Amino acid sequence: MWTPILFAEVIASNVGGTATLVGDPPNIIIGSAAGLSYGDFVAAMAPLVVLLLMEQGIVIHFIWGRRLTAAREDRERVLAMDARREIRDVWLLRRSLGVIVGVTVAFVVAPAVHVEPGTVAMMGVAALLLLETWGLPPEQQSRRVQAGFADVQWVTLFFFVGLFIVVAGVKRAGLLDIVGARFLALTGGNVAGTAITVL
Repeated sequence: MWTPILFAEVIASNVGGTATLVGDPPNIIIGSAAGLSYGDFVAAMAPLVVLLLMEQGIVIHFIWGRRLTAAREDRERVLAMDARREIRDVWLLRRSLGVIVGVTVAFVVAPAVHVEPGTVAMMGVAALLLLETWGLPPEQQSRRVQAGFADVQWVTLFFFVGLFIVVAGVKRAGLLDIVGARFLALTGGNVAGTAITVL
């Protein structure tokens, strides 16, 4: 029964992550290398992502929608939940929302002040760590910071580091030029057709 929910969540997470410059690690790497601003990236990707998410919803409805049902007691239990009572630290939530708004604004204005998106992201992380540990004894601060670093998906980040190193090596060896020329020949020089073929 959990398969359609997990499937929808995984696909939506991956599709939605492509909407902004900071949605996924590759986005920020590609955007920085191509000189794209946060606004440029959103303008190019967000409309397509909205269409893809709508398409995903329709497809999942036709595959699983009619079979997704919930017992009355389960519905009542969910509807009886009080979202406010689930918030454990209101102080941190409010300040975190402030940091998110500040970081989003900083991403938009970063090109004008010549600041890289990665720098803005790291400043946001530093601000959140500072707010979470503010006023705590030093040993608790240390534990919280270590726990925060432990939550970072280091394996994923180093996977992308390795991937881009391999891609750079393949490019410098000339293999990408050879493959690109073959694809262009295959599609008769049609750039759109070549892009679709590669995808």
